Amino acid sequence: MYLRSCIKELIMRVLITFFVVFLFAYHLKGQTCDTNSLVIHKVSASILDPTITPYELVRHHAFYNADCVPKNKLVFYIMGTYAQPNMSLLFTKTAANNGFHVISVNYPNNQSATSSCQDDLDANCYKFFHEEVLFGTDVSDTVQVDTANSIYTRSVHFLNHLASNYPSENWSQFMNGNAIDWTKVIVAGHSQGAGHAAYLAHFYPVQRAILMSGPNEYMNEHNSVASWFFEPSITADSNYYGFANIYDEVSFSNQLTTWGVLGANNYGDSVTVVNNGCPYNYSHMLYTNELFSGGITPNHNCTAVDNFVPFGGNGVPEYEEAWKYMLGVCDVSTNMVSRDLNNDLSIYPTPADQTIMVRSNQPLTNVRLTISNALGKIVWMDQQTSLRLQQINVNDFSSGIYFITIDAKEMKETRKLIIQ
Repeated sequence: MYLRSCIKELIMRVLITFFVVFLFAYHLKGQTCDTNSLVIHKVSASILDPTITPYELVRHHAFYNADCVPKNKLVFYIMGTYAQPNMSLLFTKTAANNGFHVISVNYPNNQSATSSCQDDLDANCYKFFHEEVLFGTDVSDTVQVDTANSIYTRSVHFLNHLASNYPSENWSQFMNGNAIDWTKVIVAGHSQGAGHAAYLAHFYPVQRAILMSGPNEYMNEHNSVASWFFEPSITADSNYYGFANIYDEVSFSNQLTTWGVLGANNYGDSVTVVNNGCPYNYSHMLYTNELFSGGITPNHNCTAVDNFVPFGGNGVPEYEEAWKYMLGVCDVSTNMVSRDLNNDLSIYPTPADQTIMVRSNQPLTNVRLTISNALGKIVWMDQQTSLRLQQINVNDFSSGIYFITIDAKEMKETRKLIIQ
């Protein structure tokens, strides 16, 4: 009797362990949610802000699947020139059906960054283009977008609308007051949208950046990609992922060069997604070498635009696994689990009112420290050849949420600060 009881207990322990491991793997890897539970919320910018005229028929899209284990991360998808949110549903639905909240906003995009800036003499042309389209800042001579029509303002209005009208879906978690909490955001984009996504990742601490068929920001007069790519990035290079077609009608070589400047080539050579699967040798630079025809720029659009995405014999988009890899849900090693640096790096106190201490148990070398406000503007910066302990005076800072980035040879880490 005793032996039988021990055997039963052992079997139960094995079954429980298997179940726990299965749930853990299920959560980290791609999920199989009931796609019938996917909901799509659609609303035009004119409904959210009556000052936007003339009335827009094209609507913002938001995607949420209550059947999925929530990732508690927002996929912020930005379309390319002339595109609309309903033209890339395959990618956005894939993200939502794997536990992400997803938004895609309609914005003034009838002017491409490439045509506006590729022959411009001003080295900051692309940077100013992004700043005006994203935030409505009046800095560009090549594009005119006011604050109300900017991607950021439209997105804030949309997220507030979702939080108010669908509280059970928890959209409010992606906001700090009336500002987007970039630390919970994955920026993704196609073509011009890839440029906007890269710009946001460059100057804001996002989870990761997914760049499809872009950025396409080469400057002919300077024989170089746009100068802003060479500025220090708030987001670590390990969080940039690119995917394009080598036969892109725009320029695959320029896209590859740009990914390299962003640091994606620090994680191995480029890898084709054709006849390869996740984890693609853990590369951050993916490509397809399939040649397409028909329609407008089919090779450029095949990575994300529904009408051009190829399908496999099983009726699944051919690049779905690549999308999931870049989202971090098809392999444990690509999952967005932040490195636990608590034993090595301490930043305290927070909330703080006078000083902040940065302490590293291991010496850091070639250190660049920056503090940015909630809108991504750098308000303090310092450089050290080595660092073990640094005291920062924040007595003159306004109360609010800030982000401190420690960029050293050994590591790069961004933490949130609250200053009272």
